[in-house]
Amino acid sequence: MKEGLKYFSPVSLFDEESTISWIPCGRKLACSYPGIEFFYRPDTCYSIEVSVSETDGEFDRLDELIYVERHPSNLSTKFYGEVSRPMVRHAELASSGRSLG
Repeated sequence: MKEGLKYFSPVSLFDEESTISWIPCGRKLACSYPGIEFFYRPDTCYSIEVSVSETDGEFDRLDELIYVERHPSNLSTKFYGEVSRPMVRHAELASSGRSLG
């Protein structure tokens, strides 16, 4: 997401302007090998400052997605669970478990 937009703040993982790689599998989430990796970093694209958020992997249990929802910062939701609820509700869709929403 482009930095400095008037009405939007980029979502960050844990800490704004830090480079973060996070693999929460194991005791926190049920994930098949090699697990799920969340990645966040500030970057430059065509001379424009941007924030990059990536997810690589697949959730084995979509109901555990609620755990992940606690960690992003600047997530403009009205209530806790607003991001994960539609993914759990529509688990039959092809991309739901792959964090593509």
